[in-house]
Amino acid sequence: MAVILTIPASEIREGDAIRGHYRPGVTVETAVRFGEGAPDRSDRALRPLLWATGVRAEKAGVDAVPVRSGRRLADADPVVVIRR
Repeated sequence: MAVILTIPASEIREGDAIRGHYRPGVTVETAVRFGEGAPDRSDRALRPLLWATGVRAEKAGVDAVPVRSGRRLADADPVVVIRR
């Protein structure tokens, strides 16, 4: 069963499907819907990167995927992942 999580970029694992990350200033706490650990679908304006399908992480941590915005992921940037 797949689980959708919003985690700090430093916690990305090899094999995670990454859906996007939130803009600077958004914390993991504000990016997660209370009690569920899933992104609130009304938050799209806060996310600078969204992939139609998950981009598979080939390694762990902030260097797991290229960032198309030109801005490097920081350790604490909230990232939406699908983990099986």
